[in-house]
Amino acid sequence: MKELLSVQELGATFKVLRIIKNDQIFFSFQHTRMEKRISHIVAIHSHPDISLASIQFFLYIEDSDSCIAVVKKITEDEGNLVHPTVNHLIKIDANFETDAFYLVPVEKLEGKLLYLSGNPDLPCVSKLPNHFGQCS
Repeated sequence: MKELLSVQELGATFKVLRIIKNDQIFFSFQHTRMEKRISHIVAIHSHPDISLASIQFFLYIEDSDSCIAVVKKITEDEGNLVHPTVNHLIKIDANFETDAFYLVPVEKLEGKLLYLSGNPDLPCVSKLPNHFGQCS
């Protein structure tokens, strides 16, 4: 973890269940006040192993004023849901509860995704509109 943060010593480290980044609140799986919604799924930017993830919790390092997301990888399932031109829906593997954890700097959190669980045979996530009301 020291290499990930580029620090010599970690110092005081705290477990955090939600953060604010770029005027968005990112919740973790362990945030108990969000039991009715699945709002811990995010897209990851420029990570060699992960493009979609479920945030389990955050680690805040006080000395360096930095934060790391502890995540579980979500695997994209091959194939289109509706039509090849529909790119805002991403089909995922239904079993995204794995035992492997990854550490991701919060700077690499690209944005929140909406988990659509209406059809158990076709679980998917959807990109959310940006702050300007347009799909990205």
